[in-house]
Amino acid sequence: MSPLLQELPPFPDSECRRVELTLHNSGNRPVHIRRVVSSCPCLVIKEFPETVPPGEKRKIFAEFVPFASQGQFSRQISVFSDAEDGAFLVAEIRGEAVGAFSVRCNLPTVLRDPEPGSVWTGRYEVVASSPDYRLGRITFKEIGGVTCETIVSTNALQPLASYTLERRVRFSDAQVQSHTLFFEILDSKGNKILRPPLGLDVEAIRDLGLTFVPSQVTLSKTAGSAVRSLNLFLRVGETADGIPEYESPVPGVTVAFEQLTGKRGWRVKLEFSPVATGYIAKHPGSELFFRYRGHNVKLPLK
Repeated sequence: MSPLLQELPPFPDSECRRVELTLHNSGNRPVHIRRVVSSCPCLVIKEFPETVPPGEKRKIFAEFVPFASQGQFSRQISVFSDAEDGAFLVAEIRGEAVGAFSVRCNLPTVLRDPEPGSVWTGRYEVVASSPDYRLGRITFKEIGGVTCETIVSTNALQPLASYTLERRVRFSDAQVQSHTLFFEILDSKGNKILRPPLGLDVEAIRDLGLTFVPSQVTLSKTAGSAVRSLNLFLRVGETADGIPEYESPVPGVTVAFEQLTGKRGWRVKLEFSPVATGYIAKHPGSELFFRYRGHNVKLPLK
């Protein structure tokens, strides 16, 4: 079988790449091929001969499945036959599947605590691995009341050899906010090559200043069978609206919230049943978890 080592030039991971191997029967009797096996589902055996007559050659054909391989790879094709010499043969195929495109932005796209009304301006560059790729429809999704303006964009009808886009995103006062542009990438025949389409995100999270006072709860180990009740405060750095969500792996804990005057947080009443105190004694480091407007805060228990 030849070649026993085949090195493919880099190719786009969206393309179907064909591989050929040649079987040569140098003996004086027919060789029957029992099985041809690929080492990876990304490399599919498409065709192989059932018999190779004496003194003749036959082909094996295989194909790489689009988007099934990324980066540098090494795959094997194994051939099982009834040949007296060489009943088991292995060929190795090496290569590199290049991503359909790469995306770079000149600024960080995840921001913490942006001022309401502040503006993020960034430039994206999308570089395609094939000159045949084109840009299709562009859609967007907004969360948290942000707005976006496209400042500079290359012609969408041009190839994606080097597509640039400059965006101006204005943030709101929401705690969790983002703006995502979705790009459809088309091949030369107008077929979509990505599902889902490429998404370019700009997102921001504001810190609400959620803090517990006190910052942790210490339970007496001699609580016995009594229910333990504790009061503490959950402070927030802005006007509180609604109540937090609560969840915990600790069984037997009940929680009640009372909004403070001025709406700067809540009085939190915790009740620990004997089941809860026993669980905490056996599981040091247990925590209660609270969530408010997409932000998490935890309360350690001792």
